[in-house]
Amino acid sequence: MSNRNSMARMLGQPPQTAGADGGLATQQENLFSFAVPTTFVELPSRGLFYPIGHPLHNQETVEIKFMTAKEEDILTSSSLIKNNMVLDRLISSILIDKSIDPKTLLIGDRNAIVLEARKTAYGSDYETTFNCPVCSERVEYKFDLDFFQNKELIFDELDEVNVSDDGLFSIELPVSKITIEVKLLNAGEEAILSKEMEKKRKKTKFKTAEKNATDNLKSFIRRVNGTDDIGVVHSFIDNMPAADARYARKVYKELVPDVDMTHEFACEKCGEIADLEVPLNVEFFWPK
Repeated sequence: MSNRNSMARMLGQPPQTAGADGGLATQQENLFSFAVPTTFVELPSRGLFYPIGHPLHNQETVEIKFMTAKEEDILTSSSLIKNNMVLDRLISSILIDKSIDPKTLLIGDRNAIVLEARKTAYGSDYETTFNCPVCSERVEYKFDLDFFQNKELIFDELDEVNVSDDGLFSIELPVSKITIEVKLLNAGEEAILSKEMEKKRKKTKFKTAEKNATDNLKSFIRRVNGTDDIGVVHSFIDNMPAADARYARKVYKELVPDVDMTHEFACEKCGEIADLEVPLNVEFFWPK
């Protein structure tokens, strides 16, 4: 009896006797079975670009739980921060469907999940400091995260683009009239591409921009005139007309579903107005 009442006092409850209204055990069970609230995130992709068999194939929403102290531990983990794994681990922790691998998420869907997690945890106000892109002065600014919305999918409006059953987009290039098929990159593929480009930046001091542009095309162009032979595809990319390359990059950018994170900013120092894009990083989760 004394042990039971000691536990009751620790929990801020009056001492109880066995058998009274179900007993202390029932109250303890109710306390520790608290259900963490969940919410549904509208996916910018509407699930249209995931292959058959992926948990999000044709799913317009995904369910996540509200952040808890466990997720705050993830956000402060020095090892995860050092290895750039924080957001992947956070997303994995809050997804209700544990069969979803965060690395297979399309970038826009990943951004939507991160944005909603931040809003449910700390509210829609995000106050931060940054350098004005015009005068470079350090300024404070408060963003309203409810302002940001998913971009409208525009691929239906592009006559030159068709979507195959395996989720590849067919695009006819304006100069060569060659048909290429492109794949929207997921978070894991984007991360690999970024690492490869960073390595080449450090090793190569000349023609870096041109080489990176070619690598970028090779990351999402998967077929050329129906063939997926990597040698043929890469050879075409290396020799494609510049106008075709520019067109391919332009259309690909328009195809990518995402959250529009741009916001018009008026600098109090210089008075200039500029569009800013809110970065979704670890600092995003620590309001002042």
